[in-house]
Amino acid sequence: MKKSFVKSISLLFVLSIASIPNLNKIVEVVAGSNDLPTTINLNDNTEQEIRNYYSSLTSLPEDELKGANLLKNLKKIISKENVFYDYGGGTTGVGAIYMITDRNWEASPASSLDPNFGNYDASTNTISNYTYKENPYIFHYYVDRDYQKDNPIKHKEDGASRVSFDKEHIWAKSHGFGLEGDSVVTGAGTDLHHLVAANPSVNSAAHNAYSYGNVLENAYNAPNDYLINNKRGTPKNSHSQDEVQVVFEPQDSDKGDIARALFYMVARYNYIGDNSQPTKEEPNLSLVNYIIDSKSGFDCSTTKEAAPYGIISDIYNWNKLDHPDQYEIHRNNLIYNNYQFNRNPFIDFPQWIELIFNEDGTYYSGEKFANPNIDELNVGSEYVEPPTPSQTDIVQLISDNLVLFIIVIIVVIIIFIIIIVLVNKGKAKIKVSKKGKVTVKINSSSKTNKKKNSTKKTNKKK
Repeated sequence: MKKSFVKSISLLFVLSIASIPNLNKIVEVVAGSNDLPTTINLNDNTEQEIRNYYSSLTSLPEDELKGANLLKNLKKIISKENVFYDYGGGTTGVGAIYMITDRNWEASPASSLDPNFGNYDASTNTISNYTYKENPYIFHYYVDRDYQKDNPIKHKEDGASRVSFDKEHIWAKSHGFGLEGDSVVTGAGTDLHHLVAANPSVNSAAHNAYSYGNVLENAYNAPNDYLINNKRGTPKNSHSQDEVQVVFEPQDSDKGDIARALFYMVARYNYIGDNSQPTKEEPNLSLVNYIIDSKSGFDCSTTKEAAPYGIISDIYNWNKLDHPDQYEIHRNNLIYNNYQFNRNPFIDFPQWIELIFNEDGTYYSGEKFANPNIDELNVGSEYVEPPTPSQTDIVQLISDNLVLFIIVIIVVIIIFIIIIVLVNKGKAKIKVSKKGKVTVKINSSSKTNKKKNSTKKTNKKK
C-alpha cells in the first residue's frame, strides 16, 4: 500500500514538472528527445517577453555589453536549453519542421488547416495534434519574393520525386562543421536559425559553400527568371588574404536575413573566454574580412582555432540594407516557442551587430553598448532601395500630376503680380542683402494712414 502511494505521488510530481514550460524544455534536453512537438504555438512574443529574454545583460557593466564581450555574453543566453532535431525529412526531421517554420502563411494560413493533419484554434492561435503529414506551401530562399506571392511553392510539388527545396546551410558545413559518415551532425549542423528551405539550383550552383560578397562580374546562369537576382562570380573588392576570387551574392531581399543568420552563428558558436574543446556539434566559428576557399573545409572538432567564413564587410552592410521583415520575425518566434527554444538576437536587435564588430571585422570598442531595456526592436521593416529617377520618370511624374502643376504655377504667378503691384503703390518694399537674400516687406495700412494724417497736420499748420 505504501509503495503504491509513493509511486502515485512520484508520478504526480513528474507530471507537474513536465507541465511547466521552462522546466519541460530542460527535461527534453536531458532526455535527448528529437520527437517533434504536436502542439504548435503560432503567436509572436510580446515586446516585453523579448526584452526579458535578454534581461541578464542588464546587470553587466558597459564593457561587457560591446565588442567580443557582448558576443561572449550573448552565447550564455542563446545556448541555454537548446533542442536540436535530426537532419532528415520525416516526422522527426528538419524537413518536416519547415511545414511550420518556413511556411508561406499567406498561401497556407493556419485557418485553412485540414483537420486530418491537426486542429487549429483561432482563439489561442495554436495548432494541436499536428501530424507533419500535410503538404503546405513554403517559402524558398533565393526565389524572387514577388514571384512567390503569385506562384507559391508546395513542400512537395504534385508528381515530384522529392521535396521542392534543399536544406540550405547558410553557414556552409565545410566551413566549421561537417559529417559523421554520411550524416549531418545535430547542433550546428541542424540549427534552425541558419538551416532554411532554399531553391536547389541556387544552393548547389551559386552558393555551393562559396564565401558571401558583392559580385563584380556574374558567372551564374540562372535557369529561371525568378532566380536571376542571385549572382556568383568575381568579387567587387579584393583582400590580401583572399584564398580564391569567387563569391556568392544572394538577391537583395535575402541579404539581411542571411547576414543575421551568419552573425547568429558566431554568437551561438564561439569560444571567447572558454578553453573547452570545440566539436562538430559545438564548433568555434568566426567571420573574417577575406574570401575563404569553398573547397578547403575546416574540421573544428580537432582544433581550438576558429573556423573562418567571409566576407564580413559585405555581410555587415547587408544587415543595414535589408531590415527584418515580418516573415523573418515570425520565423524567429516559431523556432523559439516550439522547437529550439532560443532566439536570434540580431533579428530582435539588428543594431547590436554594430556594437560587436566594425565593418572590417575588428571588434567594436566605442562608447555605445547594448541595452535590451530600451534598444529599438527589429529596427524597421523590409527596406527596398529606391531607384534613381531617370528623365523619363520625371516627365511621367509631371504628366500624371499635370493639373496640380498648373494650379501651383498659377498661384505662384498671382503672388508675384500682387507683390509687384504693392511695390509700385509704395505699399511694399523689396530688399536684397549683401548675401543675396531677397525679402519682401509689406507696409501696414495703419502706418500709411498715420503718415497721411501727419501730412495733413503739417499742411494745416502752414
